[in-house]
Amino acid sequence: MERPIPRPASPERGWIDFLERAHTKRLSLEDFTRVVPIVAWNHRLGPLHITDLLLGTGQARSKYRLDSRSYGYVEVLLTKLRIIDGISVLRVLYRYSTAHNHKPPRTLSPDETRQVEKAKRLPHHRSTKVERWENSYIQEEFFFKILARTLPTHIAAAGKAGQIVLLLGDWIQLLTDVGTADLSHVNNPQSYIFGARFALMELAVAAFENQRMQLVLSHPTQKGTVRSHGPKRSVVRC
Repeated sequence: MERPIPRPASPERGWIDFLERAHTKRLSLEDFTRVVPIVAWNHRLGPLHITDLLLGTGQARSKYRLDSRSYGYVEVLLTKLRIIDGISVLRVLYRYSTAHNHKPPRTLSPDETRQVEKAKRLPHHRSTKVERWENSYIQEEFFFKILARTLPTHIAAAGKAGQIVLLLGDWIQLLTDVGTADLSHVNNPQSYIFGARFALMELAVAAFENQRMQLVLSHPTQKGTVRSHGPKRSVVRC
């Protein structure tokens, strides 16, 4: 009997299988750097999707904190091979940040409450709750410092500069909100949060001192884009 021809793995499945083997075998950074371009060529995924597989909780064996190997793998993809970018890293870190679980609950306006209740009544409604890390502050501090050091490579166009400004605004607001929360039930939270907050300030200073960023933000069109989002709008959906 003739055997069926096996179907090629989907791009996402190819990446998931590769990253699982890399973590299980504790693949060295040298071997990872050598092999991952082949994986990227054979399994075409966007930078945000790849970053989510590495920094999100979806494929993690433990939800407490990021696997130690992932730090080096992400750094290789971000700084050496540029398969992922800084915007993707900031977005995914924000989406899964522990800080969302620690910040004080926000009171919804009557209009927002009506919208939420209306969405619940829609057919096939699904909860959008994100499973976040139990302690993500260490990894956030690490990647904020890397991004501060490599920022010029992530500001290639006016649009990207504007996105980085908005993402930094979201992050600053998030970690500020956490600073006002009652964290007495969390084990040693302040040292972790302080480190992440300090690294975020380093990144913000690096961003706004960058000449290309200043040039882009001085353009009237870009100013309008950033201002139109305002403090209440976020480019990150959680």
